[in-house]
Amino acid sequence: MTTALEAIRQATDLLRFVARVDRSNLSDDEQLQLLAAEEAAGRFADTCRVLSAAETADRSRYELGSAGLSMRHGERKPTIFIEQITRVSQSEASRRIRIGSAIRQRQSLLGETLPAERPIVAEAMINGLVGVDAAHAILFSLKQAATGSEATPERMDAAELALVTAATTQSADLVLDEGRLWRDAMDPDGIEPRYEEIRERRAIVVGRERNGIKKYTINATPTLSAVLDAALLDSMDPKAPPRFMSDEDRERASIEIVDIKGTPTETLHDPRRLEQKRHDILEGVLTAGLRA
Repeated sequence: MTTALEAIRQATDLLRFVARVDRSNLSDDEQLQLLAAEEAAGRFADTCRVLSAAETADRSRYELGSAGLSMRHGERKPTIFIEQITRVSQSEASRRIRIGSAIRQRQSLLGETLPAERPIVAEAMINGLVGVDAAHAILFSLKQAATGSEATPERMDAAELALVTAATTQSADLVLDEGRLWRDAMDPDGIEPRYEEIRERRAIVVGRERNGIKKYTINATPTLSAVLDAALLDSMDPKAPPRFMSDEDRERASIEIVDIKGTPTETLHDPRRLEQKRHDILEGVLTAGLRA
């Protein structure tokens, strides 16, 4: 039994104990500390998983034929093989392979050990500083930037360092936003084609009506996304008063309470699910716009 396998089994036993902790008994400070500590542990776990996925895929590569690891277990594609072992989705298996392949050491044709394709990302992940979502955002941005006319090796290294540094203090979404800025700076000629591609992909697909419900699928451009997000913003704010409620919903939501001074007051508790709130808000905004 290898040292790594024994270590992961010990870690699993410890995490099994943590999973059974009743978090409702923790103080606010204890809960926040646990939340941060769990995420730190998860980053190490994610690094292990992507590295193992990449190693498994490398041992299952096509040129090995029947001698490949996945082929010896009856599966030609390493992504499906990893999916079967780990029970994750194929898309997640593919993502792990891509990230792991970018941060694992490589070998030359002569068998020499080469550094990782993205050594700064690799060092940050191995040290638990960057999570898998942020790593994916960084690698995706760098891949898009690499074909740009301004993507010199020095600038690519600078972009990788800047994005990794940002990922140690910011969310993966913000890192992706910063990655787009680096991509556009190193591939200025691609800005217009990317915009045209977005415009070409814009669409609203109308499905058939079934049981009184008709499904609409929207591929929104950034402009429409901003409009929809602005319209639906209140639906995500628990402090915002209910909007566009039907008479039936309002009757179900109305309750009477007495405040600390004994004064009867009426308050509304919205009985609708989040998805229903968004539907009603969108219906109300569109109806008001048509009337105007």
